[in-house]
Amino acid sequence: MKILKRIKENKKTIPRLLLLAISAIIIMLLATSCTRALFLPGVSLGYFIWEDDNGKINISWSSDRKKVNFTGLLSTDGVFDDIEKSSFEEDDKIIISEKTFSFDCMLNEEDFTDSISFDCMDYSYIEVSLKIDGNADLNRINIGKFLNSPQEDNFRISPDYFKDLKTIPWFRNHPFVEFFKKLYSNKYLTFFYILLLGVVLIEILRITKFRPVKRKGLSILISYMVLLIIDFGFLVFLWYVNGH
Repeated sequence: MKILKRIKENKKTIPRLLLLAISAIIIMLLATSCTRALFLPGVSLGYFIWEDDNGKINISWSSDRKKVNFTGLLSTDGVFDDIEKSSFEEDDKIIISEKTFSFDCMLNEEDFTDSISFDCMDYSYIEVSLKIDGNADLNRINIGKFLNSPQEDNFRISPDYFKDLKTIPWFRNHPFVEFFKKLYSNKYLTFFYILLLGVVLIEILRITKFRPVKRKGLSILISYMVLLIIDFGFLVFLWYVNGH
């Protein structure tokens, strides 16, 4: 009877594990293969910039279903080409020349996203200035799949700009870099919280899984050693990713 019961339990467990594994693989593929900046039109507020598979640079802007004015000016030492606009309304303005183009668009509760895509030929830089309601809000300018923000109001995009973004380790991208910086600034509390969570987990295992084990004390000892290794290892990781 016990054998039949275990077989039935395994039949239920295996599909769940397979589903979990498949879901994890899909999430990892999406996280590593996606090149565009992901956002929700009508929910996300700000600019989103990325390079597509054809090498065209895309700039989209979205409001959170409120009246917001988006203005931008782009200039280059090369030549802009194949400029395409999407979802522009009659009142939206765009002025295009070979070396510069600007736009002035209003979004509202019914029209909550616009976008531009373009090629640029023979250039060493594209200088970009983007504003929301007349203000340069760098936190609302999101570049690449990790939504990194520029450091200056007038920032430049070089021919290898997006390729260089892909070479940056994931833990040095937004939002991980800010998260790890906060954890390291309170490293002693971080160490304590991880230790506390580990102790709680080990004690749960002691009551449930380790109870029938013959060498229960050894299993608990090994668990605490592993916990300490993980805890100190995470502090070393934080120390490394914060530039030390």
